[in-house]
Amino acid sequence: MVGHLPALAQVMRANSAPMLALWSEQDDVSYCDPDAHPHQGRAGLVAYWQRAAQRNSDAPGSLEVRAELIMMQRSTGMICTFMEEHIQIRENDQILRLKALSTNIYRYEGQRWRMIHRHSGSPVEEQ
Repeated sequence: MVGHLPALAQVMRANSAPMLALWSEQDDVSYCDPDAHPHQGRAGLVAYWQRAAQRNSDAPGSLEVRAELIMMQRSTGMICTFMEEHIQIRENDQILRLKALSTNIYRYEGQRWRMIHRHSGSPVEEQ
């Protein structure tokens, strides 16, 4: 259930397709971004992730993301994860280390787990 991390790294490298592939194509999806802006429906998600990829198209740095699972709850057809995501951005000779909390909800659809909701906390510097 950490499949969103490689996809998130691709968005940071200006490619939204891997992230969008994780999401349900149904219209009952939602996302609260790190700036606390809500995005609803498939069209809203597509627009958000495409803008995010576009904003990062000029980013000269490299990005690494890893996650720690804090908690997971599972029921028939649904999984909820609570994660601590560690983000390392390398730009020139500088390394910025951030962490953020996220909640992700997945629903089993068509033989796959698909994300239906994500709430990303605002990244803060790791101590």
